[in-house]
Amino acid sequence: MESKHPRADAFLELLSRTQAAYERRDREAYLAGFGEDYSSYALPTGAFEDKAGLAAKIERDIGRFELLSMEFRVEREWYAGETGFALLRYRTRLRGRHSPRVLIDERRNIIVGRHDDQRWRIINKIVLEVETRVEAEAAPDI
Repeated sequence: MESKHPRADAFLELLSRTQAAYERRDREAYLAGFGEDYSSYALPTGAFEDKAGLAAKIERDIGRFELLSMEFRVEREWYAGETGFALLRYRTRLRGRHSPRVLIDERRNIIVGRHDDQRWRIINKIVLEVETRVEAEAAPDI
C-alpha cells in the first residue's frame, strides 16, 4: 500500500479553500493561496500568467461574470518531498453580468504546491485542456 504524504491533507485543504474563495468571489482569500512566485502556463494557447496577472484576471472576472456553479474534482495527487502535485478537473457555469447567455468553462490543470514556512502555497499551474462554450438553450417543446 502506498504511504500518504504527511502533509497531504493540508495540501488538499489548500486546494479546497482556494476553490471555495473563488466561489465566494473573495479575491483576497483566493489570492492568499498563491505564492508570490506563482506562474501559470496554458498548453493549448501558450498563454503565461504571473501572480499580478492572476490578480487582474480574478478582478476582471468578478466584474464581468456571475458564478452560477462550479464542480471541482482532484483526480490525482502525488508528492516529491515538499512539493505537491494535483491533477484537477473542473466545470464552471458563468453568466455575463449584462447577458442572458450562460458560459460553460471546463478545464484540466496540474497544480504545483510547495510547502515552506509551515504552509502550502500554489506556485504553478499548467493548463492541460480548456473548453469554453455557450450553454445550449432548451429545445422547443412542440
